[in-house]
Order: sequence, then C-alpha cells, then structure tokens
Amino acid sequence: GRTNVKLGDIQRMIRGNVSMPASGLREVARAADAKLHDNTHGIWRITGGDGYIQMNRYLPNKGPVIYSVNAYGASAHPESKHYTDQMEMFSKEEFKQMTFDWNSIKTKAEAVYHPQ
Repeated sequence: GRTNVKLGDIQRMIRGNVSMPASGLREVARAADAKLHDNTHGIWRITGGDGYIQMNRYLPNKGPVIYSVNAYGASAHPESKHYTDQMEMFSKEEFKQMTFDWNSIKTKAEAVYHPQ
C-alpha cells in the first residue's frame, strides 16, 4: 500500500532464526541474489551473492592492514556461536580488523586444532 519501502524491509539475510536487512542486487558490488521466501509478507531471502569481503591497506613500514566481513559467520554449524556472528556487521556494511600475525592469532584463539 506504499511506495517508500526500504529494500532491507523486504530483502533479508536469513539464517536459522536470525533475519537481518540485506542490501545489494545482482551484478553489483556486494551482489545479492534473492528468491521469494514469504509470499504473504513479500519477504525475499538472499540465496547467493557476495559472502566474504576483504579490504587491504598497504602502509609503508607497517605492512598490510586487513579488514574483512563474512555474510553470515565463520561456521556452517547451527549450534556454533559463529553461525550468525557476522550477520549484523555485514548488514550494516561494517568490517572487523584481522591479522595474519601468528603470535596475535595464538593469543586470541578460542581453540587450536588440526583438521586431521
């Protein structure tokens, strides 16, 4: 009944019981493909598109400064706290700073394991 609907009101990132506004359309930066999810309420669910975004800055005498965000989270396991832990950042177009510095990674690691 109105024409001033925000895209994020009808286009959503949905995972488990978490639903966040989603921006982006096909073939653009931050691409998002959506399919009709709830015909009654006109909700479109993101089914594909850009899922991981990384930006790097290369500074003299400091090396790379790295920022990233994952569309949903760092786990595909619904019981993990990382299943949806980056959805809000992605929805708000925010990033987290990351590092490849091994000592920093070891200090902050929640767990250390070998996949074999």
